This record gives sequence, structure tokens and C-alpha cells, in this order.
Amino acid sequence: MKGLIKKLIRRFTVSLVALALTLLPIMPIASTVSAAIANPIVNPSAETADNALPTSWINSSWGTNTPTFEYVTNDGHDGTASVKVTVADYTDGDAKWYFEPLTTLQTGKQYRFNGWYKSNVIPKVVAMYLDANGEESFFGMPAPQPGADAATTWQKYSETFSVPQNATAVSVFMFLDRDGWLQTDDYSIDDYTPTGLNRPLLTLTFDDGHEENTTNALPLLEQYGFKSTQCFATDFIEGQPEPAQSNVMAFYNAGHEICSHTVTHPMLTTLDNTALNYELGHSKQYLEALIGQPVKNFASPFGDYNTNVNSVIDDYYQAHRTVDEGYNSKDNFDPYRLRVQNILSTTTAAEVKAWTEQAQADNTWLILVYHRIADDPGEFDSNIATFTQHLQAIQQTGIAVETFQDALVEVKAQTGTTTPPVEPPVIPPVLKPGDINGDDVVNLNDLSILSNNWDSTTATRAQGDLNGDGQVTLNDLSILSNNWSN
Repeated sequence: MKGLIKKLIRRFTVSLVALALTLLPIMPIASTVSAAIANPIVNPSAETADNALPTSWINSSWGTNTPTFEYVTNDGHDGTASVKVTVADYTDGDAKWYFEPLTTLQTGKQYRFNGWYKSNVIPKVVAMYLDANGEESFFGMPAPQPGADAATTWQKYSETFSVPQNATAVSVFMFLDRDGWLQTDDYSIDDYTPTGLNRPLLTLTFDDGHEENTTNALPLLEQYGFKSTQCFATDFIEGQPEPAQSNVMAFYNAGHEICSHTVTHPMLTTLDNTALNYELGHSKQYLEALIGQPVKNFASPFGDYNTNVNSVIDDYYQAHRTVDEGYNSKDNFDPYRLRVQNILSTTTAAEVKAWTEQAQADNTWLILVYHRIADDPGEFDSNIATFTQHLQAIQQTGIAVETFQDALVEVKAQTGTTTPPVEPPVIPPVLKPGDINGDDVVNLNDLSILSNNWDSTTATRAQGDLNGDGQVTLNDLSILSNNWSN
């Protein structure tokens, strides 16, 4: 039976990795970047066509899915034309229309992207950069938050992005990474200068709660005099053998902030409100009981959120750190959609220094997201030597490094944002994660119930639907396995 669990968990892990943002390579464009001009996008509303396709627009897809690309000529936000993509049979990858990459944007500068869309799902948005060798890099912009009428009424999307120093061409586009359809039109790029804070700030955050971070990250943070914010998923701590709990206390006792990262690290938008309240409320309660102090802030797993998720986060926490990339300034400050720069295994000290210097130039709040600091880093981790170089680069800039909470208080004072006392709602009693039959343990009896209802699309918790998404899948098996015998 253990072998079956391990095999299914491996499949579950692979499915999570497939959620990572990767995009189809685009033909390289050899060019140099020059000064910005007014709306540099060619044919921004797709009104001009060549051979029944919009001029200067490209469609592409990758992965396992069935995309359909349309040039719509009788429905547009501006004029009568637009572009549409429909995705069916989705397993992984994405599909999109995008304008030909621009060579007219200035490196080291921020811009505002505007676009209009209709969709029956929530799309995603990314800025794509090409360097002189045709290599791509991507800037994940905040996800749109469409209204209830998004399938019939044009919605506006407007967010900022920065052009890195090595970029030679830039495109920004919306895309689908799920079944559904997306229609877009009327794109523009404008000059943008953020409204600066009184001074630039930097915050170092760490997600999940890896044991190695106490040994590998904490001594280096102390050496450089930086206090961080550690965001823990409590399944990795509660009921686990030592040193799980003492690792949390090591950071707390050294003056670092403790932050919530849910209980089981789920995709929050897939949960019903009962499960969502449990993930947000129980993690807060457990961490507060452990450290004996309030836990005020939250970081969402995978950066997965929507309007409903944020409204529930607001019931428990003072702020929500996303993984949407960017900087936080007076004009875009939203305590429940805080922007970051994500650290990957490939992130260099030069990149960290460039981000920091950009924050200093604009007087913005820069938040960095780390995960595991180790000798054998994965894609979202950093090795010890590279992390040391990051800290050296930050120290060299002289920027003020503050915990999430300290920076939040400082920024809120400047933006006039008030922080009323958070009084979490009373959470109705719920079963332990993984305990399907209510006997207060997680064992073969629960696994048998889950197995008998596998792939059911009308399940309830009593039948094995542990995350409240209405079906019994690998996500539920993962919850059960993570809480085995607890």
C-alpha cells in the first residue's frame, strides 16, 4: 500500500511542476533597444490584416492541449477586429496571441501595459524579453481579476513592467493555461514613472519552511545583519518530529518575522470556503500558539488567488504577498496584492543588485521570494554560495532591509492605508486533514474510502474530497499522505 501512495504522490508532484510558468520559444530578433515612443505596438487593435490574419500579430502554443486561433472581424473594443484563442483538452502548456516583439523600449525603464479582454476563465499575463542571443526571459505580471460579466463585456487590464538591462526586444501578452477562451484587443504601452515612497525598502521572504534554511540561511542572514520573513506551511511542522518546531523558533528567537503559508500548500482558488477558511485560519492559529505572538501576514502558495480568496485573506491577515512580479509604490500599493521578484536557481547577484538599484532609483518597496537554500538547489531554490553573493550585493547598495511587517507599517503610513484589528471569523469544527471517517487518525481506513471514490466528480469530504473541489484526485491523496497517522 505504501508503494501505491508513493507512486501516486510522484504523479502528483509531476503535475505540480507542470504548473510552472514556461512558454514556447519565439524566433530570435537581433536588434538594439532605443528610446520609447508613443504606443509603439504596430496594429495595436488588430484592425489591419494580411491574408485574413492580423498584421504584426503571432499565435503560438506549446504542451498538451488543443488550441484554436481566430481572427475576429465583427467584434472589437476599438474598431471591429480582435483576436481570440480557445483551448480544449488541456493537460499542460499554454496558448496565446502576441504582438511582434518591440525593439523601441528603453532598458532599465518601467512601462505600463494596457489591454482589453473578454474571457470565460481567468487568463494570465506575462512580459517576454529577448536578449541579443535570442534567449527569452519572462516577467509574470499580476493576474487579471475579471468581473462576473467578463464573458460578454470588455474588461480593462492595466499593469506595469520593467525592461531588464540585457533586453533587445519586448512583447507583453495574455495567455491561457487551462480550458476556456480568451478574446483580446486594443493593446497599448505607455511611459510610466512610479510615485515613490519616502525611501526605498527591501524585504527578504522565504516560503514553505525548509529545514536546511535554519542551518544554511539563518547564519548568513545574521552575519549580514538582515532580518527576514519566514512563511511556513504548517503541515511541514505540526505533528512532525523535531527539529520541525525548533526550526521555526530559531528564526523567531533571532528576531525574524513568522508568516503564514497555509496548512497543506494547496491551490487556494480550487477550494470551497470551508476548506479555504481552514487553510488560512488553522495555519495562523497553529503558528501563533507556537511562537506566542500574532501572525499578521500571509503568502499564497503558487501565488494562486482571486477576488474571493483575497476577501477571505482579509478576514485573517493584514497583507497578502503574491508572486506577481514588480515593485510596490504609492500609486500601485495594494496590501492584498503585493508584488515581488522571484528568486530562481539561475538568479545571479547581478540581477538582485539591478532590482535593488531600480528600487533605490524609484523609491519603491522590493520584496524578494526565496525558497530553499541548499547545496543541491531545485529550480526555485538557491545554493549557499549564490545566496551569499545575493546578500553581499544587497549590502553593497546600502538599501534598508526590513521584515515584511515593518516595511508594511512604514508604507501604510505613507499611503494613508489603515489597518483595523483583524478578528478572524469563528471557524466551524472540521476534521483533521486526511481524516475522512472522523476517527481522529489518518490510516488505511481513510485510504480505502478515498480509493473507492477515485475520480468521482460528485464527491464530498465524507467520500474522499479533502480539498473541497468536488472531486477525488491526486490532490486529495497528497493531503491524506501528508497527514498519515497524525
